[in-house]
Amino acid sequence: MTQRVQTVAEYIADFVYQEGVRNIFMLSGTGSVFLDDALAKKKGLTYICARHECSAIIMAEAVAKLKNNIGVAVVTTGPGGTNAMPGVIESWVDSTPILVISGQVNTKEIIDDRTFGLQGFNIVDNIKKITKYATTINDKNKIKYHLKRAIYEAKAGRPGPSWLDIPMDIQSQTINPNDLEDFHPPEIKNHIDSASLNNLLSLIEKAKKPIIVFGRGIKISNTKSKLLKLLADTSIPGISARMANDLISFESPFYFGMGGIRGNRISAKIISESDLIIALGTSLGFSFMGDLIKSKINLIVVNIDQKIFERSDLNITCGLKTELNLFFDSINKIENKPQFKNWHEYCLRIKSNNPMVTELEKKDPINSYYFIERIAALTNSRNIITNDAGSSNYICSQAMRLMNGQRELTSGSFYTMGLTLPLAIGASALEPDSQVIAITGDGSIELNIQELQTISIHNLNIKIFVINNGGYASIRDSQDAMCGSRYTDDSQVLDFSKVADAFDIEYEIIKSVTNIDDGIKKVLSNDKPTLIEILCDSNQHMIQPFQEI
Repeated sequence: MTQRVQTVAEYIADFVYQEGVRNIFMLSGTGSVFLDDALAKKKGLTYICARHECSAIIMAEAVAKLKNNIGVAVVTTGPGGTNAMPGVIESWVDSTPILVISGQVNTKEIIDDRTFGLQGFNIVDNIKKITKYATTINDKNKIKYHLKRAIYEAKAGRPGPSWLDIPMDIQSQTINPNDLEDFHPPEIKNHIDSASLNNLLSLIEKAKKPIIVFGRGIKISNTKSKLLKLLADTSIPGISARMANDLISFESPFYFGMGGIRGNRISAKIISESDLIIALGTSLGFSFMGDLIKSKINLIVVNIDQKIFERSDLNITCGLKTELNLFFDSINKIENKPQFKNWHEYCLRIKSNNPMVTELEKKDPINSYYFIERIAALTNSRNIITNDAGSSNYICSQAMRLMNGQRELTSGSFYTMGLTLPLAIGASALEPDSQVIAITGDGSIELNIQELQTISIHNLNIKIFVINNGGYASIRDSQDAMCGSRYTDDSQVLDFSKVADAFDIEYEIIKSVTNIDDGIKKVLSNDKPTLIEILCDSNQHMIQPFQEI
């Protein structure tokens, strides 16, 4: 790093660049004015100004998920910081390493526990519960320490967000990098508990129909190749949690799709017949486990997070708290591992005979599952898929068969409405040569519709497919099941042709199943930002994967 006198803000810009950060997401403000200026003028950094602070955080999260490295967002003081909090929560629950840097009022104005000066707020004390590390910088010579520690904490163990709050007077003060206090990460010696490993191996040897359930931890630990080796060596079927839906191509003979309440029928059938679940790097939330929480099926858990082993809702037969790299290195070196070829072949027959989408769904009004199946068929590794909550999330998790290195970004734990657009912007900023397929609902898009302006200004190669099914279809599904079909949501839907015109982006509409393929091919053939409205069946229900097949 350049050894010269510079401002704290300039030092931060140099520091994040040296950490490999190339994209910064912000919404500028007076409280962060020196930070904004330093980051904007730093050569090699590209910045995008969002229309809402929460969106800026989600954009940074998209970068972190795609690159498996720190994502960075900058917000101003007071409402700028509080607006960012929902995005930070999203990063927290999805275990995504991001660094949020907020501006703050001058140090002398920080005199009240409730409000600081003009537009200030005690953001750090309020954000600590949902961050790995959060602090206010009150000593300019500790900026290096706090930056290094914040990034270390964000990426260590189970990742998550860090937050640094920097008063305006500190931002503009000059420093000499040679005088800065340093941070030295603690030395952590991870090991495999041999007794637990032997117990794990014994359970596998006794099993007849084991499955491996893998989650985002495989991505975080960069152990995909080691997972594939274990699957190939043992012929144990692999099933993903939501955040690992794009880890292995659906074409792989060792992958049987996503499990859980909103998974596919193939995985549901296999899980229902299995006698052992080996969970690797996944939190095993209710959306995956469902009624399995009550079952007596043997459950092996390998995870770096101690809290999963303390949960009262999981009947863990064998727990191994360790890094996945150590686990895979230990188990993959074992020769003559148990083989489950007959079970694997049986699962392959289930997979080949039970597609989620068939010709029965090829009809008008358009079935959204059939539409998603066509999107999957007509895209390739150039395309990054983003989606958010509601039916757009469910249909993607159930019908989108990702292949050939395609990536998907979504809300893995919260199923949050409105994430599609900021996720797409973050992905497009990081991978400008990619074409982003943003799939959202006619209700979800309204929660961050202002980011269409960000897409338009930067002329991003994003195709926004809006599923128009007359409002909140997934919520109506729940109201049908639990409230006697009494609906509380509005049925009025936006005129998306006018929306596209207002934000100066292209508009297309697909009204019939007969022009789905031509319509998709048309919009994918160019690099213009485009909003495509898909008129779908408003009475269509979500697929229930645990129905008998």
